[in-house]
Amino acid sequence: MQTLADLFGAAPGDKTAVILPEAGLKISFDNLREQVMTMAGTLKALGIARGDRVATVLTNGTASDREFSGVVDCGNGCAAESWISPR
Repeated sequence: MQTLADLFGAAPGDKTAVILPEAGLKISFDNLREQVMTMAGTLKALGIARGDRVATVLTNGTASDREFSGVVDCGNGCAAESWISPR
């Protein structure tokens, strides 16, 4: 069974990983890998270890992708909740 890190690692770095049409953004696999590794490193530095339970509440967008993937990269499951703030 492949992990998320395996899939990211196998993807060509210059290819698009995430498209955010509302923001007009395309994020490459290289950029996404860098963001995920930074987030995973931050979580590990905060003491989050393999097997810890992590929940997130985030808006939709690249932050969600980065945080979810960073948690998974640390060896954890992630319960992600998305919400949209009323304007």
